[in-house]
Amino acid sequence: MTVAKKLRKAKKNPVDQVFNPLGRKLMRREFPFSELAFGTGFLVFLLMLAIWIRLQKESYNAGDRDLGYEALLSGSREDRLYRMPLRRWVEPGSERWGGAPLELGPFPVALLDDGWAVDGRLEEYDPSNLYEKINGAAEQFLKFGFQRLYYVTLWKGEHLLALELYDQGSFQNALGLFAEQYD
Repeated sequence: MTVAKKLRKAKKNPVDQVFNPLGRKLMRREFPFSELAFGTGFLVFLLMLAIWIRLQKESYNAGDRDLGYEALLSGSREDRLYRMPLRRWVEPGSERWGGAPLELGPFPVALLDDGWAVDGRLEEYDPSNLYEKINGAAEQFLKFGFQRLYYVTLWKGEHLLALELYDQGSFQNALGLFAEQYD
């Protein structure tokens, strides 16, 4: 089939055409010497690079390229970022400082027996600021008649214990909240 027939056929059905019906045709008759020299040199460079990579495959030794411990120490200087043990922040007036005893609200004072101490202070939340404590789930508590939340943290040595006391107003509200959270 001639080139003219292929072109006519391609123009009739351009949507059905997947491949170009015309073959490759070299339009230049001459190539400059610089282009031939660069192409040949580049191919030789790529071939030599591939051979060098192939030869280097097993000759890598990490110990040859690592810095010794002495070299690392010689360029460093001593800078102590951690100077003394950090102490937990204590609110002034708490029992740790020997001040007045803290108000525990609805929690019994017997919680402080056996070496437990209050960490921080008693926090109270009502329907207007419950979102500060329970971000994202406050609506669920408000739906079931939430009235107040008391929160305190106790500590003893390495142990921390957070106590939360919810006032839902009635047993039915507390039971409804429990049922919804249980699902």
